[in-house]
Amino acid sequence: MICFPLKVCFLEWMIKSCTKKCRIKSGRYLYAFRSAKKAAAEEAAYLASREKKNDFQPEIYEKKRKLFGVILFESDQDLDPTVAYVSYED
Repeated sequence: MICFPLKVCFLEWMIKSCTKKCRIKSGRYLYAFRSAKKAAAEEAAYLASREKKNDFQPEIYEKKRKLFGVILFESDQDLDPTVAYVSYED
């Protein structure tokens, strides 16, 4: 069993290692997160759909593959990435 503090530390490490944050011209902030779990589900769904329709194109797949699992969050607040992620998930 994993104790709670270890779960929190792991969540913070995962978020910080898979996050991009930038301020845009409007003064707002963009946070981009990549979820491996969501990426796997989205990729599987995409491939199943292409197989069903028999229209798979490797070039399009390679472009889309980079975006599977990406979550983009916009905020008017300068937040720590962990806080932004937890806010998004709520």
